[in-house]
Amino acid sequence: MHKRLKLKLLRIRLDLNQTEMAKRCKVNRATYSLIELGKQAGTANFWLNLKNEFNLSPNEVWMMQYEGKE
Repeated sequence: MHKRLKLKLLRIRLDLNQTEMAKRCKVNRATYSLIELGKQAGTANFWLNLKNEFNLSPNEVWMMQYEGKE
C-alpha cells in the first residue's frame, strides 16, 4: 500500500495534527497514523466517520480509500 496523500492533505488543510484528526474520525492516533501511511486499510466505520465529520462526498472518500492501489 502507498501513503494516502489526499487524507494527509485534508488533515493539513484543516490544520489538524494526527491526534486531533484521529479523535474526529473516532480512532486512536496510532490507528489513524497507520491508515494515513497506507499500512492499514481502515474500517468501514472509519471512512464513514471521515465522510460525515468533514462533509465529504462518497467519491472523495473512495478516492482517499483506494489512492495508490493498483
